[in-house]
This record gives sequence, structure tokens and C-alpha cells, in this order.
Amino acid sequence: MPEGRPASVARGFLFADLRNYSRWVESHGDHAAVELLRAYRTVVRGAVAEFDGAEIRTEGDSFYVAFGSPSAAVMCGLRILDLARESTAPGAETIPVGIGVHAGETVETEEGYVGSAVNIAARICSQAAAGELLVSDSVRSLTRTYLDVTYVARGRRRLKGIDEPIGLFRVEPSGGASTSVLQRERGFRGGWARITGAAVIVIVALTAALLGGVLMREGLGAPTRPPAAAGSPTTSAESPTESALAANPEPAEFPNPAEARLLERLDDNTARHCQRADIEDVPQLEEEASVVIPLAHDAGLECRLGSLSEPDTVWYWSAVPGQRLEQVSNIFFQTAGRRSLPPGDCATDDLAYGRWEFGSMSGHLLCYGMRTATLMWTYDDQNVLATAVRSGGPVRVLYTWWRDHARLLGS
Repeated sequence: MPEGRPASVARGFLFADLRNYSRWVESHGDHAAVELLRAYRTVVRGAVAEFDGAEIRTEGDSFYVAFGSPSAAVMCGLRILDLARESTAPGAETIPVGIGVHAGETVETEEGYVGSAVNIAARICSQAAAGELLVSDSVRSLTRTYLDVTYVARGRRRLKGIDEPIGLFRVEPSGGASTSVLQRERGFRGGWARITGAAVIVIVALTAALLGGVLMREGLGAPTRPPAAAGSPTTSAESPTESALAANPEPAEFPNPAEARLLERLDDNTARHCQRADIEDVPQLEEEASVVIPLAHDAGLECRLGSLSEPDTVWYWSAVPGQRLEQVSNIFFQTAGRRSLPPGDCATDDLAYGRWEFGSMSGHLLCYGMRTATLMWTYDDQNVLATAVRSGGPVRVLYTWWRDHARLLGS
């Protein structure tokens, strides 16, 4: 090593953030925000201490923490989510934190660690939803045979300021085990070096509860029907839901051709916030009491918008031709029936389902929700089904966004 050059150090880096924190403050006030931050910081610092992490920097609702190994960072991230689910703050059911972890070599300086690994960890955190721990493919490779966890592929993402796409994975305890159980099994805490490092914990706001059922094109132009019961007839054709998202454990780079075609139909502002949708979020149809059929689709997008005048998240699904008519129609009306939605107009009603028309375009639309507003809609002439959710706001705001932007889907 050239004389005078600092030695590089391989570490695990964790960033965490509260989701939609600014909106939460506007909705609940400054005093409640102080209580939320206090509860959040107690949760994070408690977990960091358990896994011998070093709190490098804390700014507002963000943490930057360094660990002596990537395994320690992953386990700490799971522990934070565990504690956040158990803790509550005024106006919030749980603490809505999102976490990102990456590992790599960095240079240790008087100001902290310097290197690409730190930047990537911060960018990964920005991709995590509330209640979600995302790690890079590097972390998965280093820990997959060591930790008793499950890694769920979330696709390859182009992160801001990073030249090459990064493969991301959501981390879940195997078999539903809690992190307290995993903590007893880790067996390496005593060997970790205590370090003065940094981990930016980016806190992300309030999860939008994901509800399946997005609509589709053909057959939905028929006159509006009353809500169907859960046992309404469905297609008997096999649903190829384990599509490109699940078929390959090393997912193709985003977007694949089917995803690209779907992206081209969206307006630029929405499209630039989209990523590959999780296979677990596919809308489902209940054929019988114990039989659930996922929507047959060739592409799914998850678009995180999250501004004051837009939804938190929108999902778009491109249904497989030949499957879409019966299955999508039944998903829509089954959702309306399950929610006991009356016929109506979402422009004036918070709970309603019905037809919509705008110029030459038309389809079906339903709306519901108080704490989390939800819209589901379809197009008579488009092979697309969509759902939008918005936390902490009325259906009317979500409808205004849909009216001005979302219904103008490109052909």
C-alpha cells in the first residue's frame, strides 16, 4: 500500500428514514411529531446497541449507522422493524420506518467513512417502503448461508448517482421467526468490533395498505352491475402468475419488454417513479372460500409518488390477453362487494363504485377508505388494471389526482 494512504475497511452500512414524515407533521402537528421522533429514536438506538453498531450521524428523522459486518447490519435492520411494529406514537398505528443496507470497503477518516458503499446504502434506503428492509445483492451473497432469513427479489434498480443497476432484495425472517429469536441464534455479537461509523437511517412515512383488485379492459364496458358475492364465477384457465418476476431467482434488469410497454402508457412524471411490482402484491380473486387465484399478468409496476397532491403509491398491471375479461371484471366487482360499496360517483362520494367516461375513454372506478384512501379503476379499451392508495387524506384528493392525470392513460 502506498505510504500515507488510509487503509480501507469492509463494513455493513445501514440507513433508515421515516416515510412521509413531512405530511405526518402537517396532519398531526408539531407536538405529536416530537413524540413520534422520540419513540423512533428510542427504537433505533436500542437496536443499534444490541448489535454493536456505531451511530455515525443523525439528522432529523434520518440515521446513518455502521457495523462490523453485513450480517450485523441486516439483523439490526430486522430488529428495528420488529420494535417499530410493537411501538406506537400519537396518530400512528406503528412507526413507519424504511431501511436500506449495503456492504463494502470504505476509507475511515476523521469525519467518518468515505466510499461508494455508503452512498449506495443511502440510495437503497430511499427505495424501501415503510416496514421494509431492503439490501443489495452484495449483502445477500455475503449472508445468505449464514443468516436464517429469506431474501425476496425486488428487481434491479437504477439508483440516483450510481452508474450500474443494483439488485435489491427484501429481507424477511425465515418461517415468520421474530428477530428476537434470530438474535439468540446469531452467535457473533461478542466478536464484533465497536466502531465509530455511520449509518443514515432514513425514516419513511406511513404505509399505504395495499389492496389488490385492479381493473381491466374488455367486458367492463357493459352496464354497471351490482357487487358480486365472493363466490362469483371466474375463469377456469390457469393463471401464470409466477411470471418473469418469480421464475428467475436472479431477476432481469428493469424494465423488461413487457414492463417497458406498460411504462410507455404512463405520463412521464408517474413513469419515472416506477419500479417492478412485488409478486406478492398481485391482485387476487377468491373463487371459493379457500381458493385464491392471482391475476394473470405479464407486467406489474409499483410507482411511489408520495407528494401532498398525489397518491403514496400506484400499482399498474398488464393482464395476459385471453385471461383479462372474466378474471379482472370479477376482481373488480368482488372488491366492491367485499367492501359493501353502493353505486355512486367517486367525485362526490367517499364510498362508491360505477362507470366513468371522459371524451372517448371509459371504464369502471371504485373508491373507499378513511385513514387510507383507495381507488381502483380500469379502461374499456386498455389491457391495464390499476390501484392507487393515499394515507392520511380524503378520497376526494385522490380522486382529483386521478381525474387530472391517471385516467389519461396512453394507448
